Amino acid sequence: MRHQRFTYGDIILDTVSIRPTDMLSDVGICIGSVPTHARRFTRIDLDCSDFEHAAQLAQRGYFFADRRIDVRIDTRHTPALNLKERCELRMCDMSEIDKGAIEQIALESFVIDSRFNFIPTSVAPTTKAVLSLYLSSLISQGAQCILCYHKATLVGFMITQVSGNRLDIRLAAVRAVYRPSGAGIDMYAAAVEQSRAHDLTSIHGLISSSNTAVMNIYSAFGGRFIHAQDWFFAREGIDHEW
Repeated sequence: MRHQRFTYGDIILDTVSIRPTDMLSDVGICIGSVPTHARRFTRIDLDCSDFEHAAQLAQRGYFFADRRIDVRIDTRHTPALNLKERCELRMCDMSEIDKGAIEQIALESFVIDSRFNFIPTSVAPTTKAVLSLYLSSLISQGAQCILCYHKATLVGFMITQVSGNRLDIRLAAVRAVYRPSGAGIDMYAAAVEQSRAHDLTSIHGLISSSNTAVMNIYSAFGGRFIHAQDWFFAREGIDHEW
């Protein structure tokens, strides 16, 4: 059982990754105490085949929010794609970007994304506050950004970060009206080149199983879907005590 706590202003998200051999009764001990003034949310992560724990969580008032998949592209053996760049791409440090412009595109794209909205059934989602602070943390960590322009208009972005010998894609989005243009695949092609330029061996991403468009992009670059994990959130108003 592994616990992580993320703080976004007055919002606290406790995530607990549970193995099939773990006991749900140990979750409370694992999490520990939480400040009383905080808006508290709990996410339980299970292996997608752990049906027993999934049933127990449902009985406790938790609901299935998303299936997240780890994807890996081996950039040493990436298939050659005959691409025509449809957009102008620019590489820069996160510290150089217009955070407001990036945030607006992200808000349009991730309205119900469980990475940022912990209460998707609520009329007062957490998305804006969490996303803004998440972007600020990437700026402070020195992440890089691929910006995608169409006729001088910013239409998409991809935030990347080097971790050991791999390149992690931390966040990527394209305005809905420009998605059919192929802007997304252009940015992934740029990420492959970025990885090779730094002598990195792979690109990693964590994607939703509901996002078939990005799954197809990873497949086009020879991506391997490594591991699937199911995310569960507590329904509003239930007792968080274990």
